[in-house]
Amino acid sequence: MNEARFMVLLGVYGADLSRWPVAERDNAGAFLEVAPHRIKDVWESERGFDHLLALEKDMPVSIALETHVLAAAPGRR
Repeated sequence: MNEARFMVLLGVYGADLSRWPVAERDNAGAFLEVAPHRIKDVWESERGFDHLLALEKDMPVSIALETHVLAAAPGRR
C-alpha cells in the first residue's frame, strides 16, 4: 500500500476499512499505522464526513437537489 493507492481507496470507500475490498483492508490498516500525519489527517476528515453522511441517510432528498444532480448527470443535456 502506498499513499496514492490509499487515497484512491479512501475516496471510493470512505474511512471505514470494513467497507474496503477484503484484499485491501489489512494493507490499508498497516499503512495507516505508519502513515504520515497528513494522511492520517485526511483519514480523520473523511471519518467526520462519513459520520455526517450517516446522519443524513434517512432524510429525504430535497427536490431542488435532486433536480440539480439529475441535470448535471452526463448525457442529460
